Amino acid sequence: MRLSARALYRLGAVAAILAAAWIFVPRFGTESNLINLLRQAFLLALVATGVSLSMLVAGLDLSIGAVAALSSCLAATVIVQRQVTLGILVGLAVGALGGFLNGLMIAKLKLPFFIMTFSMMFIIRGLALTYTQGTSIHGFPGRFTWLGKSFVGPVPMPVVLGAVVLALLYLVLTKTTFGRITYAVGANAEAARFSGLSADRNIIQVYALSGVLASLSGLIYIARLNAADADLGMMWPLEGIAVAVIGGIAFSGGEGNILGLVLGGIVMAVVGNCVNLLGLPARFQDFFIGFVIILAVLVVHLTQKRGTVAK
Repeated sequence: MRLSARALYRLGAVAAILAAAWIFVPRFGTESNLINLLRQAFLLALVATGVSLSMLVAGLDLSIGAVAALSSCLAATVIVQRQVTLGILVGLAVGALGGFLNGLMIAKLKLPFFIMTFSMMFIIRGLALTYTQGTSIHGFPGRFTWLGKSFVGPVPMPVVLGAVVLALLYLVLTKTTFGRITYAVGANAEAARFSGLSADRNIIQVYALSGVLASLSGLIYIARLNAADADLGMMWPLEGIAVAVIGGIAFSGGEGNILGLVLGGIVMAVVGNCVNLLGLPARFQDFFIGFVIILAVLVVHLTQKRGTVAK
């Protein structure tokens, strides 16, 4: 697989950030910190998958955090009754339904994706708060918490699950008809329709899959925390957008490699980790992430401009 200039720039930037953190931040290179960093990076990448899919079709899904919260709380109610498999299926089904409704309203009723998913974020979050009445659900069996707490050798289970999901998505997007249609719809939905592709169906499928991935992320998070509540994922839409943009997913649609989310997750995790290790106020994390996003967008702009000049 040949790497593009942008991918090489991103790899170089991530390597430089890691090298600087290793040299200048105390305790950054310890084994326990690196394992925690890896876990956080893949969890962030997993959170960003749903947002990234919606961006590939030139949309955006701002409801992923709320979907994760409601689906996790409903799943948790079943899981604490020792019905782990059923609880997981309930959570994934709720996520699929939330995403399906987003896609249906966007594709068929032509509602703007921002307004639809923004509104759905409040609706679903309200349902989650109403359902839980502000309380948390906890006391999950070990058969469920291993999703978030166990290890495969030295590798945390969330890293394994995140890697599997990202690899499967990469194959789906690059080797299947669904993936080719997704990129075509994102590049130009009208041209895709004139070519005989079912753009509306693809958009519905993408948003439904976004909901499933948000629910899966939520399940892994509550398995790690051993508790579920309606406040889960409050910042996920913004974090997901940041990871996606840093990872090379274009807002304009039809461009980006899902594996780039690993790089985005690493950058986000390293920045947060360094802020904590240096004892800086948490607000500095947002400050540095903002600069990183600007740099990522600037790289895209400059490489596009260079490619245009070359032509």
